[in-house]
Amino acid sequence: MSSLKKRHIFVTAEKSKASARFVKNLAQLHSVVEASKPLPPTHDILKKFFKNEKEYYKDIFDTELSKSIDNDNNNYVFYTQSKPDKILEFFPNSIIINYTQDPKQVVKDIVDDSVNSTYDLEYDYLIPQDNNYLRFINILKQKRENLTKADVWAFEHKKKFWQDKYYDQYFKNVENKVVSSMFYRSNIERDDIINVSNKNNIANIKSKLEDLLS
Repeated sequence: MSSLKKRHIFVTAEKSKASARFVKNLAQLHSVVEASKPLPPTHDILKKFFKNEKEYYKDIFDTELSKSIDNDNNNYVFYTQSKPDKILEFFPNSIIINYTQDPKQVVKDIVDDSVNSTYDLEYDYLIPQDNNYLRFINILKQKRENLTKADVWAFEHKKKFWQDKYYDQYFKNVENKVVSSMFYRSNIERDDIINVSNKNNIANIKSKLEDLLS
């Protein structure tokens, strides 16, 4: 059976300290394991390298996933920024958790991480060497040691590396995307999607997930 048809757990959320903690908390349940290398990431992680989401899941994700989980009884929890309904298109048998949280804290977490963290291409082995966006990133890395995520954003928008004067514009750019995304998430009401907020009791969520997995 295709690994895309197997049952997984997806926490779809804006990347933040709170949502990362939530995923790690779920991974403390029996048989639940946080998905990490060598398992492939969801499309949102590599979307600038692979424009076609359907082809990515069919040609790359499924192949890589099959190598690791065909004889594995673990339940993997994937942490993704992709919207819940989009994930359901490709993983209709899976458990989808839609995690909403305070937009202000999310924006702060994203901006702080972008400005202070080195750009780490963790899954470069999945990307063909002639990929145009990979070439772009490699050129930037050659020009700037300790390239940051903010450097990449600045070069994409300003054709220059990061400068502090870009902070307000970048913050607003991130804020607009997060607020829009959170509004979308907050209005999802579907029986096949579990809505959770950072204010929910984690013990109750774990109990519900255990019941679904049993």
